[in-house]
Amino acid sequence: MLSYEEDDDALIPAASLILKLRGLGISDRHVLNAIETVPRTLFVPKPWRAQA
Repeated sequence: MLSYEEDDDALIPAASLILKLRGLGISDRHVLNAIETVPRTLFVPKPWRAQA
């Protein structure tokens, strides 16, 4: 489960992304942990965060 609060609609894409990354051979736990724990908006440039 993700450690930050999101609505349920955002959980499925996040889990799907983790599975996709693992399927592509990305297994570094630090990378996967960052994707799981850092809010998606922080991966998006500031002007576009409201749309993320």
